[in-house]
Formats: sequence, C-alpha cells, structure tokens
Amino acid sequence: MDYRRFYEDGKNHVITSNSEHKATLNTCKFLNGELYSNNDPTVGLMGEKVLIDRGYEVSFIPVSRIGEIEAASVEKSIKNNTALASFIYVNNEVGTINNIKELAEICKSRDVKIHSDLTQALGKLRINVSDLGLDFASCSAHKIYGPKGIGAAFLKSDAYGIPPITALLHGGEQEYGLRAGTLAVHNIVGFGKAAEIALRDMDNTEKHIKRMDEYALRKLQEIEEVELCNPTEKRIPGIISILINKTNFHNERFIKKVSDQLAISSGSACSAGEPSYVIKAMGLEKKVTKVLRITINKHTSKEDIDQLVTIISNTI
Repeated sequence: MDYRRFYEDGKNHVITSNSEHKATLNTCKFLNGELYSNNDPTVGLMGEKVLIDRGYEVSFIPVSRIGEIEAASVEKSIKNNTALASFIYVNNEVGTINNIKELAEICKSRDVKIHSDLTQALGKLRINVSDLGLDFASCSAHKIYGPKGIGAAFLKSDAYGIPPITALLHGGEQEYGLRAGTLAVHNIVGFGKAAEIALRDMDNTEKHIKRMDEYALRKLQEIEEVELCNPTEKRIPGIISILINKTNFHNERFIKKVSDQLAISSGSACSAGEPSYVIKAMGLEKKVTKVLRITINKHTSKEDIDQLVTIISNTI
C-alpha cells in the first residue's frame, strides 16, 4: 500500500467494511486519520473529532441485516485511486460467511488488490487462497488451539517473487525484510503443529461442530425470548449470535451473573465491555445490549449445551 502510493501508480484508497475485526478496522481508521492509538480517536484542543491527513483515504462500506458484505456495495466503492480492499471471510461475532471469491473477482476486474482475514475460517472451512483469488491473507494460531501471540500472513508472489512492500517493523532482515525481530521459534513450531492437527482432524471436527450447532439452535429456539441474529445458511457452524427479546435483559449484567458457570460473551474479545459495533452495523443498534455470542468448539458436548440453555432460560 505504502510502496504502491509512493513508487508505483500513486493509488491511496482502501475499501473495507464497517463490521471487520478491529485488526483491520483500526488499521484502516489509522490510515484514514481517525485514530492515533487503538482506543483513542484523533481530537482537537476542545475535544472535537478531527481527521489527520496521513495521505490515505478509506471507504467503510455497510453490511446487510445478517452482516454480509454485498458485491454491489464493493463495486460501487471502487474508484480510480483504489489500491486495496480488505474483507473478513467469516465474521467473528455473528459467523456470517462472505463470498470472498466473488468479491475478489470484482476487485481483480478493476486492478484492485484484495486481502482477507481468514482467522475465523481457519480449521473450519477448506481454504485455498488461489481458488479464492486472494493477493494477501492473514490468520491467527489460537483459533486452532495453537499458541497465542502468533499469526501468519500470505503474500502472493509474481514472476519475480513477493512484490515490494513497506516493512511492518524496521530493523533486521528477518521475514524477507518485512518484519524485523528475532523469530519466536516455539510459537512458530506450535502454530505449525496446531495446523497439522487441525488438518488431520478437520472432517471429524467439522461434523461434530455441525451436530452441536444444530442441537444448540434447536434448544435455544425453544426459549420464547430468543431470536437468531443470522438465521440464514450464510453462517459458519459454531458461532451463534442471539438476541434476548426481554425488556430488562442486559447482556453485560447477565455475563457477570453467570461468569462462574459459563464462558460467554457479548461480542469480540477485542471489544470486551463495549457495545458491539458489528451488531450496530447490522442495523440492530437499539438491541445491542440484548446480544449474546455463543461459540462451540470440538470439545463441546450436548451436556454443555443443555447447561447453557437451562442457565439462559432460568436467568431471563
């Protein structure tokens, strides 16, 4: 992005959605001049919000009622100076699966590079970056039970190798000069082993999570006050976002009350304690305090789900 702007065609426009993970969202807000740190907006002397000109422009496109990035919105947002588009494959809060291949084809037709955050799809969907048409991709180890604090980046090479990219960290020449610093070998090996196990067990894990997901949906929908945030088939099994349609229900108070019995959240861990911006982006701003995010993993049992449903039912 930086290299392209200064040394190639001068393009400096980025497209993303308003429901991305904060790893993408806040990076784009920084480029757009809205942030100087991850939790502090750029402000003036009187506390008013200001934009700092960092030489980049970002379009944050809206999503649909189920949190899907729509092809028409992407196509409409591309301009002559668009260099990059970045879209999450599977939304980390509501589980919506985006049609990344279709979005990549639109970008390719307009000479726009595309990146996708694959983190929530890792170990759950069969991913082939070439088939998806991606130029860049990223993922994190802890989603497949690997070490925390390590991730991986995919950069598509051309006939001459990896295209020139400004370094993430300047210093030594590790990682092809793109990220300086002594490599965390234990984390790298741990990530590799976790990936090996995830691939080995993928068929069984996929079947188990799908069974538990179907069971959980059936049991949860027996509770009169429960509504699914994404009731469609465009949702990955294992991530269930529900609305509790009861006047006096507040998700954060509920989570505190049952914290000794359940590990449950109101949204992403990166936004703990804050109202979910993903739910707001889906047009459910008035119900943002009514949302619970439930995740199922390869160890989840029917007994765990029964306990969850009983606690929710009794508490509300």
